[in-house]
Amino acid sequence: MREFGKLSREEKGELLLAHHEGREIEFLGMDRTWKSAANDGGPGWCRGVAYRVKPITLEVPNCNFRVEVTFTSSGNPVSKIVHNK
Repeated sequence: MREFGKLSREEKGELLLAHHEGREIEFLGMDRTWKSAANDGGPGWCRGVAYRVKPITLEVPNCNFRVEVTFTSSGNPVSKIVHNK
């Protein structure tokens, strides 16, 4: 996770494209938790703020696990299986 101003042109472009395509963008707040940029009028694309595409959680019916999909700064999906408690 890097601040917007430290991302490459390609990484910035991928975030902007994800926003344009309607994917939810989050920013890292002062309390170090991810917050929806939509609640803040949309991403401000501030140089000193870290942004990401909101992760997707897929619940698997009748199973005791879920799949969480996050995205790298280049937009590639990364999934992991998490056991439900």
